[in-house]
Amino acid sequence: MKSPFSILLSYVSLSFFLTCLSILLTAGAQADELDLAVWLTEHPRVSQAIAWEDSKGITTYPNWSASQKADLYRTFHKVWSAQSLGLTDPPPNMLQLADDGPAWIVLSEDHAWPLFLAHVSFSLAVETGQWVPWSLTEYSDEALSELFDGSKMFQWVDFFKGYEPPLRGIPAPPDVTFEFVNEYLMIGQSRLETIGNLLEWCRAKMHHYFGKFRAGNVYSHWQYRGGPPVSRVISGTIRGGSRSSRHWTAGCHGTTAFLRAVLRVVNIPVKNMIARRHSLPYFMTEGKYLSHGDDPYSATVSSSPGYPIEKLFIDQTTYDAWFGPSVPPEKSNVGRRTEDLAIKYLPLPMLKAHCRDFILGIPHANSQVYNNYLELYRFYTVEELESINFWNRMEAKIDALGGCPIKTLGRIALDPRTPTILKISGPVTSADNLLVVEVRDSEGRAIEDHLVTFSVTSGGGTLSAIRTTTDADGRAETRLTLGPDVGTNIVSAIAAGAVEPVTFVDKAMAMPDFDGDGIVGISDFLQFVEQFGFSQDDEGYDARFDLDGDGLIGIGDFLIFVNNFGKKVS
Repeated sequence: MKSPFSILLSYVSLSFFLTCLSILLTAGAQADELDLAVWLTEHPRVSQAIAWEDSKGITTYPNWSASQKADLYRTFHKVWSAQSLGLTDPPPNMLQLADDGPAWIVLSEDHAWPLFLAHVSFSLAVETGQWVPWSLTEYSDEALSELFDGSKMFQWVDFFKGYEPPLRGIPAPPDVTFEFVNEYLMIGQSRLETIGNLLEWCRAKMHHYFGKFRAGNVYSHWQYRGGPPVSRVISGTIRGGSRSSRHWTAGCHGTTAFLRAVLRVVNIPVKNMIARRHSLPYFMTEGKYLSHGDDPYSATVSSSPGYPIEKLFIDQTTYDAWFGPSVPPEKSNVGRRTEDLAIKYLPLPMLKAHCRDFILGIPHANSQVYNNYLELYRFYTVEELESINFWNRMEAKIDALGGCPIKTLGRIALDPRTPTILKISGPVTSADNLLVVEVRDSEGRAIEDHLVTFSVTSGGGTLSAIRTTTDADGRAETRLTLGPDVGTNIVSAIAAGAVEPVTFVDKAMAMPDFDGDGIVGISDFLQFVEQFGFSQDDEGYDARFDLDGDGLIGIGDFLIFVNNFGKKVS
């Protein structure tokens, strides 16, 4: 039978609940508090999962010292009797961080240990008080470890003699987090419903932080030098230079940290999974994943028309197919679920992007829809999307909504952000063959983080990067390795949404192994010296030594020779 506490929680705020509970206990109801030591003895899998790490290693609860166990019992009593936990939130960072330095967090044991005990005690109170409709005694050892192993919350760093959270975030005191959960009525009849309620909050409230994860920028967002405190994600903060408060999250790693910290207080374990350096939350007891920590508040998920948030979940079979060991390392399926759902539901921002592509006459392969808005190129070829009538479905839906606003006016209205691409540097003949472009909007401003696609259209050369994004100066680059045959190599570069590409032309030169011994060496140099200065009009001119093909064996050819000196001929 459920305790009165679980019934009360369904109807009242936590503050009111805690007040009532405190009154009851003060009046003599304290006898209802269980003997925690006895309960842990009766539940050895739970007691074995409770662990703390220090300079000597990880120690599980049965092997804790008497003083450590006494600390746990006192903290549990405070939670059960609704007393103040006396925690500093957020705890001070031991590190002094420069603005441009990494946003590391190291907590002293004086702060990490009480916060850990508070969360363990709260989880045990939730379980023994039946504050939620599920029980952690049914969990696997791995799931229990995710809830109770202190190294999953704070990792001991011997160099600093302190504790570092493994993800971008500092858990709030559990009573603060539980009040948030209760305020938004997130506790459902099942764990999965509860997870969905929290993800709905993320969809409605969360915003990805701007800029790099550096201490100064983190302070600008959360007014804390280190990872974002969960309590400040909950309350919202005003980023430096702005006027309105938002619920900022530190990207996928920050969101997974947030989900772990919030769901821990209702005994739902969340494991951090890594795919191509991105964070994916794994809801262990449900066998469900997100394809990216950023999924809940991505543009396609938070825009209209909406769809049930549980559509975001992927199961174990899909996870293995997208992120398992058989997936080639160059293949990234991070965030793929939101792309698939966008293809199905056709959100309005995507339709607007298609209107723009259509009016400007941009082909599907270079469209904003394919390259920028959704980055569908990461998962599908244009032919695959055309085979499922993706673009036809968008046009049909646009027509059903009354057509493109621009189209009905019978004219083209260029977005001031319409990109143009400029060739900055790309040698006709160069030792490093670095090709650089710059993307600017119609007002001449550099566009950052914009997709540029390079392709070899002639000559058989290869590129170090085919798809890349622009930096803060609007620039993107790649390096060309010339093709195996002597002749012209042509490289095209196009910015997503731009109407015209730019073209680089380079020549593939013969390797200056004149004596044919398989290496460019001294013998070849001596032969080159004899030809130096000859032009194609001179008797004795040998075109083999005219490496740049300009009709003169001169400085340009010498530089090419020097660049190849010592190389073996493949």
